[in-house]
Amino acid sequence: MRIRADDGDRLVLSGPPGGRGTVALMLVVGVALGFGSAAIGARVWRAAGFWPALPPAIGAAAGLAILLGGVLAALTTDRLELDRVTRTGRWTRRRLGRLVSRPIDFPFGRVRRIWIQRFADAPPDGEGGSSEKIRAVLAVKGVRRRIVLDEAEVQREDRVRGIADRVGQLVGLPVQDPA
Repeated sequence: MRIRADDGDRLVLSGPPGGRGTVALMLVVGVALGFGSAAIGARVWRAAGFWPALPPAIGAAAGLAILLGGVLAALTTDRLELDRVTRTGRWTRRRLGRLVSRPIDFPFGRVRRIWIQRFADAPPDGEGGSSEKIRAVLAVKGVRRRIVLDEAEVQREDRVRGIADRVGQLVGLPVQDPA
């Protein structure tokens, strides 16, 4: 998510869930797997019939499902609003302007922690090196999902840390960084 408004007492973050990189990866993998498997399946069907073409057809269906997930993620927006005056926060998820899930309202007292998480993101084909990523996460008591504030490559750590520090400053909690 990116900072959309910050007037000192009110902070608004919004953006696609998981970040733009995740959405782009889902779209690319979905197109490659879906249409590649469909092309292979069509050739096998013409040459050998239905049963040998079934595994590529399953691959095509999986690729199209990943592509659909990428399209839905691209059309989805998470929004986090934090208000220092009322000491409350609100998280919402919208798809095409409509609410996807019930908004989550919480007082600052229920914010458990804000932390920085580092992890290696391996490519889906297993080849090549994994890229190191960093994410800022907000955990709220009584809420099953953790709210991802921002996620990026390690080279863009300043942006992620800046958002986490600003949220921590507003909420009144230190940002935990295990590194």
